[in-house]
Amino acid sequence: MITARVEWQASASQWFISPWQPERGFLPAQPLTDWASEQPDLSSVQLLLSAHNYSAHWVTMPGVSKRHLARALPFALEEQLIEDPEHYLIVPGSAYNKRQSAYALNRQHIDDLIEACQLHHVRITGLIAETELFADQHRLVRWQQGWLWLWPGQFEGWLSDGALNLVLEDQLDGHSEQSLTIVADTMDQAQLLKTTLESGYGDALSSVEIQVAATEALLQKGLNGRHTNLLNGLLASASHTEQRPPAWWRPLAGLAAAITVVSVITLLVDNHQIQQREQLVRKEANELYRSLFPGERIRSLERQFREKLRSGGEGGGNEGFVPLVNQLAKVYASGDHNSKLELQSLRFSDRDQQLTVEVSAAELSQLQSFRQALEQAGLQAEVANASNDAKGVKGRLKVGAQA
Repeated sequence: MITARVEWQASASQWFISPWQPERGFLPAQPLTDWASEQPDLSSVQLLLSAHNYSAHWVTMPGVSKRHLARALPFALEEQLIEDPEHYLIVPGSAYNKRQSAYALNRQHIDDLIEACQLHHVRITGLIAETELFADQHRLVRWQQGWLWLWPGQFEGWLSDGALNLVLEDQLDGHSEQSLTIVADTMDQAQLLKTTLESGYGDALSSVEIQVAATEALLQKGLNGRHTNLLNGLLASASHTEQRPPAWWRPLAGLAAAITVVSVITLLVDNHQIQQREQLVRKEANELYRSLFPGERIRSLERQFREKLRSGGEGGGNEGFVPLVNQLAKVYASGDHNSKLELQSLRFSDRDQQLTVEVSAAELSQLQSFRQALEQAGLQAEVANASNDAKGVKGRLKVGAQA
């Protein structure tokens, strides 16, 4: 079976592969499609995923069983991920000291990797995070012109030379009496880093050991142990022998296949229409949220809407989006305000707890009358600006709770 390291390179928008040879180490990288096209059909390959193409996280998840771990991890990592969890393939890793590790991979990139291998009839038997092969103890390993920092229960990832000190300072803050092993190909590299650590982080590190060893040899040793398959059942590597049905089944099989094709096409068309409607609704919902709450970043639209509504319904006061809109609507509906004024739009500032309301009226006095009615209802209201046009007066009111 072939062992190789793969890396998605954004500059080229494709996967590159470096096959492993025990006597030579990793060969120079080449495009995955070029390499796969030269392999015999049904070749098996075990892939090491570059640390540049995933992120490792450690989280505490009390009370969550292993059976429900895969479903619970996306919710636990939601605040740590750059994009929404559905953009990632999230795979549980090892556990240490009541903390659980998880690997987050770009789902689209993984789909491209699997598709490229299937297209050239190459079988992936496993996809392994390369950091996991070194992560059995607290150590810094020289790797690919940078450092792999493996700290069970705390940190796992690759760092460039320039980023190393910044991450060390952030992660070691608040820790003490930690032992650390530096693994490098040469003594000079290891000794230089040891001097930096002892001078800058002596309070956090109780001892710093040096191990001069070929890091690629350590990687080969790690391959012989247990590790997490990041594909997590996405591939079915088992094969089975297809048996031909008896001759009298063939017409029935053809009819069943035709019915299946028609059903699948109908289902695909329906799904496509549903997806288009869903995208349209999501787009309009995003635009509505941005207009109501300008400046807020949208991460999980439904959850943020629910939080706004839930926070507005608690406490019984006038603060919050829902109470302010409720009071504004009551005042607008009372008397004859709704016949003299027209509400154009409104926005809510979470920071100032204020509504900004755009209105139009025939006369400025109607705008002032509406402001007074809001104040009589227990709200604080002021006319931010007003201007005349051909149809009357356009103004902006700022409405908030009484101090």
